[in-house]
Amino acid sequence: MTTKRMIHVSVGDTKLPLRVSATDPTEEEVVRLAAKLIDKRLKDYQIKFSDKQKNDILAMVLLEFAKELILEKQKKEVLIDQDAIERIHQKLQLLNH
Repeated sequence: MTTKRMIHVSVGDTKLPLRVSATDPTEEEVVRLAAKLIDKRLKDYQIKFSDKQKNDILAMVLLEFAKELILEKQKKEVLIDQDAIERIHQKLQLLNH
C-alpha cells in the first residue's frame, strides 16, 4: 500500500486538499503543475469570456483539457499502430527473402 500525504493546491478561488504519494515526489510536482495550468487557463478564459458565469468558464476549461487528452491518446494509439505495422512489414520482408 502506498503511503499518502496531504497537500493543498488552489484552482480559481478554491483551495483543494489532495493526497499524493509520500514516496514519489514527482506526483506532487505533477499535481501542482496541473493546478497552475488549470488556474492560468481559468484566468485567460475569465478575461476572454467576462460575460460568462464561473461554472460556464470551468466547464469550458474542462472540455478543452478533455479534448487535448483525447487527441494525445489518439496520437499515441496511431504511433503504436504504426509500430505494429512496421514490425509486421519487416517480418513479411524476411519471409519473402
